[in-house]
Amino acid sequence: MSDKERRDMPSSSVRPLNEKLYFNDDVKFKFLDEARDAIFLADMDGTVLYLNEAACKLRYCNKKKPQEAGIYDRQRLSNAILSERYLSELLAKKHIAIEKKAWRKEGTVIYLDINACIVETDSGNFILAVARDITERKQREEYLLKSHKELETCIRERKEELARIKEALEAEKAEKIELKEILKMSVARLEKAEKMKSEFISRVSHELRHPLTMISGYTDLLATSRLGPLTAEQTEALRVTDSHVERLQGHIEDMLNLSVIESGQVNLDAGMIDIVSLMEKRVAFFQSVYDRKDLYLKLQIEYPISQLFGDLHQLTLVMDNLLDNACKFTDRGGATVRIKQQEGWVRLEIADTGIGVSEEDINHIFDRFYQAEPVLTRIREGTGLGLPIARILVDIQGGRIWAESAGRGCGSTFIVLLPIKGDES
Repeated sequence: MSDKERRDMPSSSVRPLNEKLYFNDDVKFKFLDEARDAIFLADMDGTVLYLNEAACKLRYCNKKKPQEAGIYDRQRLSNAILSERYLSELLAKKHIAIEKKAWRKEGTVIYLDINACIVETDSGNFILAVARDITERKQREEYLLKSHKELETCIRERKEELARIKEALEAEKAEKIELKEILKMSVARLEKAEKMKSEFISRVSHELRHPLTMISGYTDLLATSRLGPLTAEQTEALRVTDSHVERLQGHIEDMLNLSVIESGQVNLDAGMIDIVSLMEKRVAFFQSVYDRKDLYLKLQIEYPISQLFGDLHQLTLVMDNLLDNACKFTDRGGATVRIKQQEGWVRLEIADTGIGVSEEDINHIFDRFYQAEPVLTRIREGTGLGLPIARILVDIQGGRIWAESAGRGCGSTFIVLLPIKGDES
């Protein structure tokens, strides 16, 4: 564009040029037109003398009224870029730098970074203002500020949540400590009660054992007729008395055995045990007991069977309790004892055709004094200590014991696993 064309441009055109400014070389304008920033040159009265291409394309309004966007007088610097207040400040300070918020025609916000100064030349003093569109930068800053606030909010909420969790954990910890103390006291009371109970059972059992021995001795003496002849009715009465004495003595022995075991005073007299020989003897011993109830008692052995290392007396007591239990709760049929060896263990099974055990009761039959049904307690003899004693003694031997049953009326099977050990270690 030539100087003449610039002079001929009307005041409302994109680039008004006043005669007060004269450029010898059009190259100066080309350099300024290439600038991305909007450049304004005005005289000291604020009348615009020059606009570059970027300034001509700048469209905005100073108020949030989109219909006014782009409608401002570019002839006046106060309308185009700087308000009267900033012009006054510029004249006083010679240089100002401001950020300006305005609105485009479509209503979107535009931010401008404006730097203005007074330029002193031989031709006079002029006002040079450069405006840069920093909308994207401000949007990024606003986004970062918003993200920062959201992050601060998130951190604050997280801290509050962690504080609540910490408070809850401390309360839970205090509650656990309190419960631990309560549990500790309860255990101590329970241990004390158990000890008192064991001592009481032991004392009572010992006190009962002596008079029962005396009664048993006199019934045996009477049965021999040394104190005089007996009638048939008297003989039968002595037999019934003797059987009840034996039963009571058995109960006392059970309680004494349990008391000794629970006190930890059990001494192992370990050695090599021929389990087959042991079971043959116990089956032979109980054969008469089963015969009195017209029940069968069978022994089945799957050879070979290794010897065990354990306490013969304790294992004898375990087998006696299991055989006695099977006989006691079987009215028809009988019991079968099976022995076999499997993977380092000797497995003994005592399977009966008795009343069976319900699913509910099978987890409790090894509990002390437990009876499946109170009614049965009045019909069948027993203290409910035989199976608990058997379990404890099997545990001492390093074995396992459990029961299986399909339910009431389906019989029961008691399984004992005893470890095979090659030496006394």
